[in-house]
Amino acid sequence: MFRYGLEPLLRHRKTLEDEQQRSLATANRHYLAETGKIRELESEQRHTMEKMTGAISNIKNSATFFIYDNYMAGSKSNLQKTSEKAEQIKQIVDMEREALIEKVKSRKVIELHRQRTKDRYLKEEARKELAMYDEISVQRHQRKKGLL
Repeated sequence: MFRYGLEPLLRHRKTLEDEQQRSLATANRHYLAETGKIRELESEQRHTMEKMTGAISNIKNSATFFIYDNYMAGSKSNLQKTSEKAEQIKQIVDMEREALIEKVKSRKVIELHRQRTKDRYLKEEARKELAMYDEISVQRHQRKKGLL
């Protein structure tokens, strides 16, 4: 029966890979949340701009126009900050993805070694079995010869 001596190491590397996958998934969720915020802010900006464009003829005092202008400036600032945060999170996602790739490679090296070791073991077992059958065949032949 084949037993691989580095099986605990293989399990450990698989565990590390699973942890890295969870970490990547968390980073992806954060990134998607930030891109969702960006879409909401952009939509809100467009809606406000449309509303302002439609209401510009009805604005009678400069204070209302000033409020819209300040709101749009603040909205652009929020959008820029959110975009910067999303870019930082995207960099984290990329780093997590690279780390996952390294973990997968590390595990696959051990799996490849395991498979090659198993193949050598099975080949050696087949060779031993063939030698045993040859020996049994020789003994039968000698017994038959001795009985005749």
